[in-house]
Amino acid sequence: MRTLWTLILLLLVSVAAPARADHAAIDLRIVVPTDGTTFPERDGTAVRLGPSLLTAPFAIETAKATGSAVQLTLAPATAKWFAELTAAHQGQKLAILAGGVVQSAPVIRDPITGGKVSITLRSAADATALARSLTTR
Repeated sequence: MRTLWTLILLLLVSVAAPARADHAAIDLRIVVPTDGTTFPERDGTAVRLGPSLLTAPFAIETAKATGSAVQLTLAPATAKWFAELTAAHQGQKLAILAGGVVQSAPVIRDPITGGKVSITLRSAADATALARSLTTR
């Protein structure tokens, strides 16, 4: 009987405990005016987004806040894919989600090649929060 209770307790603990991810769940989506899925933003507002653009894990090697900007270095395969994505969506807003929450939605001004990405935000605090959300392990 004691073994049965131990097994039930272990089962309850494993079901109740949140799954721990090795990194923040990153998603990329284009901001759309209508007919999209609504997602929350960090400030509590909501935005409509198109379907996920990710076809493979979005591999970030480094994310560093510098003033009000975040500097990202992407893994080589991600950098190649991201260059193609940003060329195809130039002039549109690209929502960056971490954990299902929109962290930032910058306009893609030019194709981003070479695996180096700079995202300028409103404040140093916003940049620090974004860098942290992208590298949480």
